[in-house]
Amino acid sequence: MFRTAKIYSMFFLLIMPFLSDSGNQGTLKKEAVFCKNIYLSNKEVFEFSNWDFELGPGRPSKSKNLFGATTEMLPPTPIIISSWETEKMPFSILRDYVFDEISWFPQLPNCFYTTNDPENLNIQTLHPSTIKSLNDEFFLSGWEYGKKYLLPFFHKIMSSKNARKELFIYFTTAYRNIQHLYPLSFKKEVIHQINLATNFLNNYSKNRTKYLQQAKNDSNFLEVMGHNAFLFRRIEKDKIPIQELLAYLNEFKGVVSESLHTTTIPNVFYLNINDSDLIIVDHSGETNKLQITTKNSSKKLTLENISKITCLNNGTKNYYLFSAYEKDQLFDSQLNLIER
Repeated sequence: MFRTAKIYSMFFLLIMPFLSDSGNQGTLKKEAVFCKNIYLSNKEVFEFSNWDFELGPGRPSKSKNLFGATTEMLPPTPIIISSWETEKMPFSILRDYVFDEISWFPQLPNCFYTTNDPENLNIQTLHPSTIKSLNDEFFLSGWEYGKKYLLPFFHKIMSSKNARKELFIYFTTAYRNIQHLYPLSFKKEVIHQINLATNFLNNYSKNRTKYLQQAKNDSNFLEVMGHNAFLFRRIEKDKIPIQELLAYLNEFKGVVSESLHTTTIPNVFYLNINDSDLIIVDHSGETNKLQITTKNSSKKLTLENISKITCLNNGTKNYYLFSAYEKDQLFDSQLNLIER
């Protein structure tokens, strides 16, 4: 299998997959797309990695993503791209690879902004509806399918200026068709990622020699590059001009900025712990950060890379231990930090 990678190319942010909630939507629906009530007693732990997401009631098929957008809302395949399609490599494979929700969910909120690079094809992220016309060989040999069909098709699109333009128009149209279903925090995160990508591209020329040397000598270079690996490959492998990428990013940023005014739901997710002792939402524009408030005070916390929350009770009051990768922090129910 190919590895899973995090990217923020304008080609893939447009129909990025997200999560569903298995908890009670209840009266919290107005606060976010996905809401969950959680009750923790003394020493009970909520682990983000164990938050199991389901398709939700009444979901008709895999052709609908978890924000409610359907493949029917997407435009027809661009003509140039359609001319390269084959029975084993229709454009819908690449489209649905991006559109479908990921079938496994890493720690929240990382997965909100995670999608896959076609060069790192993980066959498990493709649903049967996406590949129903293909034979079982596809399932048995993801590497071979990727090398033989998907990657050549993808690179053919990337190597043609006219095809890249058609693809950009396609995804911009797709975004306009489905953007009303997406919350404000998602759209702000897209803008945040575009800003990061723009900064990377603006400084690429002066750093290119360093990147090439690192890529040559470091087997983990692409992992170290993180978000920028996709753009690095498009520049070096597909020879896409930096100015062209910048132009697309800037244009799409304008499209997303315009769509901020059509949003009626603020957040992707809303967690209510112990009857509003803690209220946790995704943090707009800052990947991997959580915004935390409480009914008990006007304080707000912004914490990063939280993996789990442990409730501690002394008989009269709740305390919460937030566990992150590098350190744990203990807060009372008024969000005051308790030094340990």
